[in-house]
Amino acid sequence: MVRRLSVVFRNSCIWSIFRYLPVPVTLKAGTGTVSFGNAATCTPDIDKVTVAPLNG
Repeated sequence: MVRRLSVVFRNSCIWSIFRYLPVPVTLKAGTGTVSFGNAATCTPDIDKVTVAPLNG
């Protein structure tokens, strides 16, 4: 089953200003794929993706 999640990443328009956007998702054990893209325009410049358990 493919699930899609739409998230808006704001553009800083400056290479030296970075934005962080936590996006909570539910993942199931096993193999799978996480992908990033945008069919309408450029994809944000994503430098790091961290997968970690949600605290709380």
